[in-house]
Amino acid sequence: MISSQLFIKNGLNPVTNPSQTDIYISRTRAQYLFRHQKNKFQLQSYFSICKNQINFCHLAKMSSGYPGDNQIHVIPNHCDFKCVAKQIAQVARDDKKIEDSYLIFDLTDILHKWNLWHKYMPNIEPHYAVKCNDHPFLLRALAGLGAGFDCASEMEMKAILEIIGEEDKDRIIFAQPCKQNSHLEYAKAHGIEKMTFDCAYELEKIKKLYPNAKPLIRIKEDDEAASSPLGAKFGACVLTEVKPLLKKAKELELDVVGVAFHVGSGAANPRIFEKAIRDSKCVFKWAKEIGLKFHILDIGGGFPAKANCKETKLFTQISKVVRCSLNKYFPPEMGVTVFAEPGRYFAGTAFAACGFIHTLKEKHMKDDHKKYMYYINDGVYGSFNNIMYDHKKPVPELLREIKEGEPKFETAIWGPTCDSLDRIYPAATVCESAANEEDEYAELELCQAGDWLLYRGMGAYTLVASENFNGFPKPELYNVCSKDAWDTFKEFLGEKTFNTQNFLRF
Repeated sequence: MISSQLFIKNGLNPVTNPSQTDIYISRTRAQYLFRHQKNKFQLQSYFSICKNQINFCHLAKMSSGYPGDNQIHVIPNHCDFKCVAKQIAQVARDDKKIEDSYLIFDLTDILHKWNLWHKYMPNIEPHYAVKCNDHPFLLRALAGLGAGFDCASEMEMKAILEIIGEEDKDRIIFAQPCKQNSHLEYAKAHGIEKMTFDCAYELEKIKKLYPNAKPLIRIKEDDEAASSPLGAKFGACVLTEVKPLLKKAKELELDVVGVAFHVGSGAANPRIFEKAIRDSKCVFKWAKEIGLKFHILDIGGGFPAKANCKETKLFTQISKVVRCSLNKYFPPEMGVTVFAEPGRYFAGTAFAACGFIHTLKEKHMKDDHKKYMYYINDGVYGSFNNIMYDHKKPVPELLREIKEGEPKFETAIWGPTCDSLDRIYPAATVCESAANEEDEYAELELCQAGDWLLYRGMGAYTLVASENFNGFPKPELYNVCSKDAWDTFKEFLGEKTFNTQNFLRF
């Protein structure tokens, strides 16, 4: 490796001569917004340009439990996932870690989504659904931008409090309608007041363990076309259950403060939001008649990740329906605080997965044509568990250059385990697993052993559910951020310089 001269600057300056191998390092320490010392978050992030290449070397292990790189690498603005993936793959070859699969997290996408949210969903406070992806850098970035958090367990609440601090506990909603006693007691001990309920038993539990809580009634509003409808498990029926629950809350002298709903993860019908908001207005009216003072509306999640044109159009449609419905049923003069619980919207497109083809098979068919089967080092028990749990249909993209007009062949891509359900492409859930072999192939350019495949849009419900089944390790994780986005992040992460000890040399 070419030795490089190290420069420590108060900011990121461009390399005046791209042929040089000088390394420019940004401020040596970042301080979060939060007021007390123990919650300051230190990022060691480094920026280098060497003939417009990104350099990843001497990669350390993360202390957070995710294997891979514990740095955020600031990269040139023009680099995308494919550019970064190629560079990491090259380092993997150089380090003889060729068989290690990996994920890439780009903080640039988080900033982009944050800005879009406030453009299309003005005055709706996003409370990120931690269950979707709990990568520490993702949580800290959203915390720094000012997001709230939807937590469903003691561990999730604890993780967020360690980032934002006790004084910002109001940024958390304990959005679990059916809570364990110990988790409810944890919320009480740390002053997390906002939480949801959907049954009388839960109200009695709250009265007994946390009588000063500020619960919201969760109503059932289901998008049957959502990838994961939730109405079968959570939510009080507006027609038959809500009024008795409100009366019960009044009898127990609980301070119920609003309404919550969730139309389902991966919503597909924008009009369901209009119905849900209209129903919520009815519940507000009933609460007022009973003597409860509502001032919060939680419109839940289900917002698409905008991974493609279809999802982008859907998000635009949903946001328009939400804005119009709120203006009609909850105009600003009502003084109602509205927040949402987006998960996949923020995390979905911020991650990409890369797998290495270690084995291939040619299948000779009766009519003399061939089908191809490739085996990679990640599968449905790793990053691709979203196929089983989230109905994801990942599409591979070759890292190598594809020639114009290059033919495609019938292809199946398999994960590394011995489970025959461990098929990535074409993706199929357990219920969809084909009995007919003809359904087990899709088209892809011809690959060779040693090729890398890139899968975009791999941030939602992937890391959080991966495991080491069959002894195969979880994929490593590398974090990047464009220079422009990092300049923005620095503004709210603080002006103190980075710690230059044990810096990462490129």
